[in-house]
Amino acid sequence: MELLVDILSAGPELEWKQNTPFSKKFDDPYYSLGCGLEESQHVFLNGNKLSQKFIKLVTNSTFSLAELGFGSGLNFYLSAAEFIKRAPSRSCLNYIACEKYPLSPSQIEKAVKEIITTKPPLISESESKSEPKPEQELANVFIEFLSSYNKIIQSPREARISPQFYSIQIMKKRINLQLYLGELRGDVKNMLEDLEQRKQKVDAWFLDGFAPPKNPEMWSKAVFRSMANLSKNGTSLTSYSVAASVRSGLAEVGFSLERKTGFGKKRHMLYGLKPLL
Repeated sequence: MELLVDILSAGPELEWKQNTPFSKKFDDPYYSLGCGLEESQHVFLNGNKLSQKFIKLVTNSTFSLAELGFGSGLNFYLSAAEFIKRAPSRSCLNYIACEKYPLSPSQIEKAVKEIITTKPPLISESESKSEPKPEQELANVFIEFLSSYNKIIQSPREARISPQFYSIQIMKKRINLQLYLGELRGDVKNMLEDLEQRKQKVDAWFLDGFAPPKNPEMWSKAVFRSMANLSKNGTSLTSYSVAASVRSGLAEVGFSLERKTGFGKKRHMLYGLKPLL
């Protein structure tokens, strides 16, 4: 069996179109051509109202965010930068993500570095145009992450603090990334089972796997049941997919759902909430 270190060193087979990575296995892009940053901000950060939630956190609190499908890490970099900007100084973000076919450090750098360094800075919903923009914080998050991600290859035993996941701490340990990687540990069901055993609860979900017809295991009823079990009252979720099977599966386990304006050519995106009791 191929070691995870070898898999991380090589990464999955990709095609590149307009500097955007496409998975050959799933025949699907990791994000929208030429506008991945804007799509992520609209669907996942603004969709979950993260800026407002981060501002409302109290000192010494922890916000837990889980992503199904880490990919290039774009959602993570944006979320971490927004958290550093908005949340109280002594609060922490625990970001949980799985990736069955992890990209190599060089693939991540190629996919993300140009976007972060060349795109105009984004403005979140709660930010006026006169306020300082977070482009430098975003770059800092990415640089620190990439350095730590490389260490998984260089010293895998030191990076793994659990049999199931790797832990990456950045930004003076205010950001903790709990990363499940590889065909076994990075499987979405394995991650969710581990979280349930640990009795970890999640405040917000990013459903960002490849499209349901191409990657059905990421969108199964079993996955949705585990998500419901791991959610608090008031936990939110967003996804670019509004497929009928996704909506019905999430509704069956108790999420109230709403179709909202999508990004770019996508007419709709999905917002969900576990109702307050």
